[in-house]
Amino acid sequence: MTDVHHHIAYRSPDTQWLTLNPQLDPLLRLWRRHQNPREGRQPRWSEIAPRLWMPFHRGLFLVRDKGCHRLPFCDTMFPLAADLLGLPRDFHGSHSPNPFQARLIHGLVYRSCRVQAAQSDFILSGHAADLKAIAVPLAPEESSIHPHDRPILLAVAWPAPD
Repeated sequence: MTDVHHHIAYRSPDTQWLTLNPQLDPLLRLWRRHQNPREGRQPRWSEIAPRLWMPFHRGLFLVRDKGCHRLPFCDTMFPLAADLLGLPRDFHGSHSPNPFQARLIHGLVYRSCRVQAAQSDFILSGHAADLKAIAVPLAPEESSIHPHDRPILLAVAWPAPD
């Protein structure tokens, strides 16, 4: 596993950092296209969810960062992401059976929330190898009543072969 954290620049339209992973790059492209510079915010889940096509969205999961260094709360877990992470397909909440994996996911979520930019790193899978993961911050929904609701969309995939 690597300690290198990748900051994915999105603020400049000229910078198109990609992971070169065919399972992860579509999310980065979609997320960039739906930035809302006039309102100075990230896209909302409701704005990009309908645009996630079937084979790709299965490797996603949506978490909510509760702040205060607490583990993020898993709101939505798609089947492929659950399988890759070794979690039940109906997993919700913040009590992962693998605390080390949960801390790695928390670190990725925390960095993404803190800088309000996409982040990339390796996290433990539920299998023998590490997974490549990206986290992209989303804007809270307009109807959100929680003042510290910071949704983060994560995508996981096997690392692309070299």
